[in-house]
Amino acid sequence: MIHIQVNKCYFFYNDLFKYHISMDCALLSFLTHTEDHAYIIDSGKSCGYESDRITRVNELIIEQNSFVFCSFFQDIEQFLPILDKESGVKIINVWHGMPLRTIGFDDFYEKEFSFIKGVDGYQEFIEHFVVSQKYVSIFEKGFKTYENKVHCIGNIRNNAQIVNYGLRGFDNKIALFAPSANNFKAFLSVSEQLNLEISDEELNYFLRDEGIVLLYKEHPGTLNPVPMKLYTNLIKINDVDMKNFGVQIGNLIQDIDVFITDFSSLIVDFLCRNKPVITILPKYDAFKKRAFIIAPDVLYGEKFSCEESFIALLKNKIELSKSDPHTRMLQDSLSLTTVDAGYEFVKRLQLIAMS
Repeated sequence: MIHIQVNKCYFFYNDLFKYHISMDCALLSFLTHTEDHAYIIDSGKSCGYESDRITRVNELIIEQNSFVFCSFFQDIEQFLPILDKESGVKIINVWHGMPLRTIGFDDFYEKEFSFIKGVDGYQEFIEHFVVSQKYVSIFEKGFKTYENKVHCIGNIRNNAQIVNYGLRGFDNKIALFAPSANNFKAFLSVSEQLNLEISDEELNYFLRDEGIVLLYKEHPGTLNPVPMKLYTNLIKINDVDMKNFGVQIGNLIQDIDVFITDFSSLIVDFLCRNKPVITILPKYDAFKKRAFIIAPDVLYGEKFSCEESFIALLKNKIELSKSDPHTRMLQDSLSLTTVDAGYEFVKRLQLIAMS
């Protein structure tokens, strides 16, 4: 067992994405074996992580020679005043998800974000962890950091020892549809977001006839949430539901048969677990805003034109499972590894602590 030789570990919790951050806090604490000297930094709301060592940011005193884990880059800014050689504090930036686009920070000097500008001059105290070599140059350029400060270790959530709660009460095959955030003035039905010209009620009939349950997970940043009726096989889930059932999105991956999205970063979590995915074209021109890491003709290489072809594609993915060729192509395009990344992560942290 590897132990990290640091004074304390602080896990900064950002309330924006509960299903990512609270899982990361628990997982990082487990992987680093720091339960006895780990502290959760709460950004202002309850993080849902069971610990009696929770503190507020404005009450916090970071001890010397400690690690501060941040999932969102903008959260680093508030810790800059304590970053110097004397304090020995290091920021561990474990990105909350690996994006399929170039994260909007393509040119460091053209951006006005204070949380990007603010880190210039503090790069030696900030370490970034990414899941693929594909992201090293993106982070190096986007955050104006050094190549040796971006560590490619694989997906730490793909850890063999993660406690999986699983889904209870479903005998059917399960698909999860989790699109990225949208800012449409009016809400779109689930069927509309899937580019289907039928109602959600009709989609439910198709799913029920084929013995498939489609879970719809709305992005927390969506401007107009979808109001949904109660259907047998088309079910909306949200952060509140998952908290009540005591599960995180990462815990559900093992029980999801197919993942559907436009370009949510959750796709990486499923690909790292060898889970088949279906990618659908966004309802707006997302390509104008940022470059995509995967060529669009590869990312959106599979197409369906109607509800029958959509259901047929779902069934085919479920049958092929790990041997699905399009899923393999996406894995190769992102240079993803499906190995357990937990040990490599802790080993790299140990080297950082000793440097």
